[in-house]
Amino acid sequence: MGPKLEILKLRAKIARAVSGAPGPAGPAGKDGKDGAASTVPGPKGEAGRDGHDGANGYTPVKGADYRDGIDGKDGRDGTNGTNGTNGTNGTTPVKGVDYFDGAKGDKGDTGAPGAETWNAIAQVSDSDATTTGQSLVNVTGLTAVLLANSQYEFEAVLRVSTSAVTTGCKYGVNFSAAGASAFAVYTGATTATAGAITSTNALATADATAFLTTSAMSGLVVIKGFVVIGANPGNLTIQHLKVTSGASTVKIGSMLKVRKVG
Repeated sequence: MGPKLEILKLRAKIARAVSGAPGPAGPAGKDGKDGAASTVPGPKGEAGRDGHDGANGYTPVKGADYRDGIDGKDGRDGTNGTNGTNGTNGTTPVKGVDYFDGAKGDKGDTGAPGAETWNAIAQVSDSDATTTGQSLVNVTGLTAVLLANSQYEFEAVLRVSTSAVTTGCKYGVNFSAAGASAFAVYTGATTATAGAITSTNALATADATAFLTTSAMSGLVVIKGFVVIGANPGNLTIQHLKVTSGASTVKIGSMLKVRKVG
């Protein structure tokens, strides 16, 4: 250590020992200039206290669409308009008039029968018609009333049977008044697998061929013809007989149909 430093220390020591009371403080010096900003971040401060709870939010309204805003209230109903003037009363409806399609016209006259319409149909009903005789007799139920000075087409469809014999049955056509004529064709069964066709050109005349020639046989006979009526109206009737012996029967449901053609 140099002598100069020793002298300085000695002076300081003497000054402390003999110094009097401190003098009054001198005036404050001017503020020094701000130091340069530090580039070293200071230590992290303590966490602040929790803030107070915020006020409750707005209570949502049921049905409100908060994306599009709350629906406004319905406006008040407007004032009712003045009633219009009453219209004129309509026309009183007429019974039977169709107001959608116009007035209904009068019923037209009944047209003439069509080509396939029969004027009358007669049937065997209640019980079968049976005969054991060898002469033609009327089949009960198969009668049609015909007008004078007229012409008729006729057709008889017969469900027939015979008793336990093989001599067969025959058929015919009759008219109850004079002055008529008839022509007829007969088609029917002779056995279970065979049939025959025959004809007549006179009233009350049996056909030439015997039908149902198998014992106790049932079958079908169809008679189609044309009858011309003179000045006297009367009854057209289908007839039958039994050849030799036994019974000929025309069953319930057999029918006679007639159609006026002139």
